[in-house]
Amino acid sequence: MRFGMVWGTTLPDIDLLISIVIIAAGGNMEQALAPHRTLTHSFFTILTIAVIGLILWRTGWNPSLGGGVFGIAIGMLIHVVLDLPYEVDVSLLWPLTMARFGLFWSLPGIWAYLDQMMDFLFAAVFLYVLHMLARKYQVRERLLIPTAIASTIAFIGMVAYDLTGPPGDQWLLVYAAVGLPFLILILVLPWVNRRILYAIPN
Repeated sequence: MRFGMVWGTTLPDIDLLISIVIIAAGGNMEQALAPHRTLTHSFFTILTIAVIGLILWRTGWNPSLGGGVFGIAIGMLIHVVLDLPYEVDVSLLWPLTMARFGLFWSLPGIWAYLDQMMDFLFAAVFLYVLHMLARKYQVRERLLIPTAIASTIAFIGMVAYDLTGPPGDQWLLVYAAVGLPFLILILVLPWVNRRILYAIPN
C-alpha cells in the first residue's frame, strides 16, 4: 500500500501527455488544457480503483496487489485535493459533467506559471526525504540524490524562464519538455527504491 500511495500522488498528471500532443499538433493552450484534470482526476475514477483494490485485498484473491491498488486510489485522492486551489481547477464529476471545481484562489498572470514550478521543488524534496530514509534504515538507494539535484536545477531554470513572461502555448511545451522526464522518474524511482518504503516500521 505504501508504494501505491506514493505512485498515486503522481499518477493523475499522466494526462499531461495528451496536452503535450495537442500543443505539438498545433493546438492552443485552451484546447491543450481541456482534457487535463478530467479522467485521471475524477472522483469516479478514484472510486473505481479503490473498489477494485478493496476487492482484491479483502477477498484474499491477491492481497498484495489489492493493497497496492487501494494505495494508488488514496494517493490519487491526495493529489486531487492538493490540485483544488490551482487555477485550472478539477473536473471532479467527469464524465457526468465537465464542470470544474476549485477552492479559494486562482493566481493571476505570471504567478500562475510560477505556482506550477513548485512541482519540481516538491519532487526534489520528496527524493531527498527518500534518501534520508534510506540512510536511516540502511537501505541501498539508486539515483535519488542526482535526481533531486537535477530537479532543483530544473526548478531554478524554469522560474528564470517564467520571469521572461513567455506565451502560454510556448510555456506548456517548455514545461512539458523539462517536466516529462521528471514525471517518469518520480513514477519509476519509488519502484526502484521500494525497499526503502518497505523498511519503514508500521
